[in-house]
Amino acid sequence: PYIQTMNFVLMNFPWTHGYSENFLDQKRANQLGSDFPKWDSQIWDTHGKVFKSEYGHKKELTDKSAMPQSIVNFIEDLENKTFIDRVSAATGIENLFIDHGMYGGGLNIYPPGSHLTTHIDFNYNNDLQAYRSVNLLYYMNDDWSPNSGGCFELFDTDLNKCKTVKPELNTCIFFATNDGTYHGVSATQNDFYRKSISIWYYTKEPTENLSKEPHKTLWVK
Repeated sequence: PYIQTMNFVLMNFPWTHGYSENFLDQKRANQLGSDFPKWDSQIWDTHGKVFKSEYGHKKELTDKSAMPQSIVNFIEDLENKTFIDRVSAATGIENLFIDHGMYGGGLNIYPPGSHLTTHIDFNYNNDLQAYRSVNLLYYMNDDWSPNSGGCFELFDTDLNKCKTVKPELNTCIFFATNDGTYHGVSATQNDFYRKSISIWYYTKEPTENLSKEPHKTLWVK
């Protein structure tokens, strides 16, 4: 029943993306935000991992058995064929399928002072033997303010920043990831912990503008 409430509009600048500021029923969104693990939760230490380098700093959790049930239910909706078909129609990419292991995605939390350098995503998952073709990001922050930072940033191929997306609770964006979809995350400020869910969809063949040759994340220096 929830899938039909997961609505979005298509935008074309600087590249095509689906976007919503009210992706779910507000009561359900509030529950997800409340259930999301805090930065100092033991869940991250026992079931997750830390990503920390010059390019960014975050904790990541992909183990569904350790996630709150409300979040597992939401992820399963994102993995549902009915919703995937809608993403496929919106992006023009056929035969999308999910990475149930959520490699590189899942639950993410950024501490104050962190960022994610502008980049092109890795394009191939060796375990799946498939190409990463669509990213979906859902934000979980009911405490965001203009002074918080942590905005998702969209760049054109000349690396001009063209748009920012506020990581407010119940905001969702998805897009075809390829050689032209540069993006990053601005630095988190003050005492803001940035929370999100990331889901990747795959295809067996490379999509338009996606390199056939497998590569890791391409960071912009």
